[in-house]
Amino acid sequence: MCFKAQGLVLGADTVIAPAADDADGGDPTNGEARILALLSTAYGRGIGEEVLGHIHHALQKWRAAQTGPASVHLALTRLERLAKPQEAARRLFFADALMAAGTEPKTIFSAQGLEAPADHTRELFAETGGGLERIEIDVLPYQGTRK
Repeated sequence: MCFKAQGLVLGADTVIAPAADDADGGDPTNGEARILALLSTAYGRGIGEEVLGHIHHALQKWRAAQTGPASVHLALTRLERLAKPQEAARRLFFADALMAAGTEPKTIFSAQGLEAPADHTRELFAETGGGLERIEIDVLPYQGTRK
């Protein structure tokens, strides 16, 4: 993975995360499933959600022209070089094209026999004084009885 003008890229310049701050439609989580689907496709194994924080921080630092800290956050993802880069680039290209055509990331996971990230956390955004603040709420199945 590396940064180029269009954003964070992998393989044959497939954009994992766009360079533009507002390219995600104003929702910072809009594409987390896509990022994980693309990374999992490239590496041929399920990539956990723990990499997302480092990717988001790397993008923020890169957008602020702080390339050193951006590189550190990319290294903290612990994603190694692709073992078979040409095969990975081909898989990545097709997965990206399918999602651009409307295929859901969970379909990309299941088509490869990979486990999609858990759906037990619902992310909400609350309006705060200076902008948006991320709040995570665990949504668990209802265990009690209704009166």
